[in-house]
Amino acid sequence: MTCHGGREADGYSIFNPQTVKWFAGFYVSHRVCYNKRQKEEGAEVVNLSVVSAILTNRILITGIAGWAIAQLLKTIIYALVNRSLDLSRLTGDGGMPSSHSAIVTSVAVMTGFECGFDSAFFAIAAVIALVVMHDAMGVRLETGKQAQVINEMFELLDRLSEETLSMDVKLKEFVGHTPLQVAAGCILGIIVAYLGENYFG
Repeated sequence: MTCHGGREADGYSIFNPQTVKWFAGFYVSHRVCYNKRQKEEGAEVVNLSVVSAILTNRILITGIAGWAIAQLLKTIIYALVNRSLDLSRLTGDGGMPSSHSAIVTSVAVMTGFECGFDSAFFAIAAVIALVVMHDAMGVRLETGKQAQVINEMFELLDRLSEETLSMDVKLKEFVGHTPLQVAAGCILGIIVAYLGENYFG
């Protein structure tokens, strides 16, 4: 069939309303799918950039490394002193060295390396580290001592009583740290940050 003036010989026009409506619907659906795909790809890029930023954050990595090394040393020292391996010490509080001191000190020192020891960021990190270490030697240490006394009193009453007494949960005794444990954790944190800056930077 031949076309004359944009119409076919049988009078059918390619510009009739149904054809235009179909092309318009196809275009809109195509744009919607394209925009959705672009948003998804953009979201993936953002997610990857966030993950990459976290994995390359030297301050965060140094803090985690300081905590992990302190917990490992704590478990080894506990096993040597008590001649028994207690894997719960890998994530437990208290003990030698202080993992809290190690993590806050390593973060503070690495912040100094990254942002400058004269920066506000280092000042904030250092103050937080001092507060955490003071709290470990003060309130948390006394809490652990009190828990130990309460547990001993309860065991004594349990032995003296005719009826069986039982506590639902034994109070945690490894909570705080002695000044020596805090000092050891602080020194460990400084060493971890120094090695991270000079050998793993």
